[in-house]
Amino acid sequence: MKYEIDYQYRPRGQARPRDDGNLVPFGSLELANVVLLPNVGDYVYIGATDHTGYRTESIMGRVASRYFRYQETETETFCHVNLVLDECEEEKSAELVKE
Repeated sequence: MKYEIDYQYRPRGQARPRDDGNLVPFGSLELANVVLLPNVGDYVYIGATDHTGYRTESIMGRVASRYFRYQETETETFCHVNLVLDECEEEKSAELVKE
């Protein structure tokens, strides 16, 4: 199965996330067929990227929802995961991990 994950950022006080999500393709651990996804309530940080001229900003937030869409073709199964990250305080990262 192939996976693709789309993180959408929802600023504090907004009903819907921004339209410009970060699309991050990833694969499973081949031997175990395991995919590591954050759960609702988990804090996530995604660093800024620059892939072939397409630049994304870094974002941090708390997972508010997870939505899975599956599509099967004759040759493979595809899973698209949409995660909405709610804005959280900048200081929160300092409470979660000591670097």
